[in-house]
Amino acid sequence: PLLPCPTLFRSKVRTTAPWHFRLAKALVRRGIRGPGRWIRAAEALGLLNCLVRYDLGKSASIDVPLYRRENQWDREEVLAYESVFLDSLADQVRQLPKRVRLIDAGADIGLFTVLLVLRCDNIGEVLAIEPNAEAYDVLAGNIERLPIPGTAVQAAVSDFVGRGTLVTPEVDPSQHAWFLRKAADGDVKVVTL
Repeated sequence: PLLPCPTLFRSKVRTTAPWHFRLAKALVRRGIRGPGRWIRAAEALGLLNCLVRYDLGKSASIDVPLYRRENQWDREEVLAYESVFLDSLADQVRQLPKRVRLIDAGADIGLFTVLLVLRCDNIGEVLAIEPNAEAYDVLAGNIERLPIPGTAVQAAVSDFVGRGTLVTPEVDPSQHAWFLRKAADGDVKVVTL
């Protein structure tokens, strides 16, 4: 794996992140300045145009699209993602007397869902909803590989049924900051719970 990720990154999944990405992340954790620039340069050169499948244990894995800046995580970051909140929520979910159906509205690639399912044996089914087509493609695969039944739906959740469009706020170009605007001719399906 000294070669760049394949050009057809959506159809090929790597089992390890590119060496330069892993090195940059390790240096960042050690407080060394500059590796973030390496990651931006690798991104600009197309060296991060890949999906990486991280094994999370308990027969679970997650595909992480390194080509999306919002998801440029290594395995250590994936496992630490929102861990305090997820541990607290998992404690509450495990106390529920019946099987739980988890609904994740705005699921992105499904990381929150996968990590919560790993923490809670009483989650029996998952419904993950995501309006962003790019994130949804990855989400669908991640939900399909869960050890429990799950469904991924490409839509936005709101207080109305219809169509909308995803809008980028001026202050944050990240896809994680997009918000929904009602639009009769919008390209996003909108549903209610």
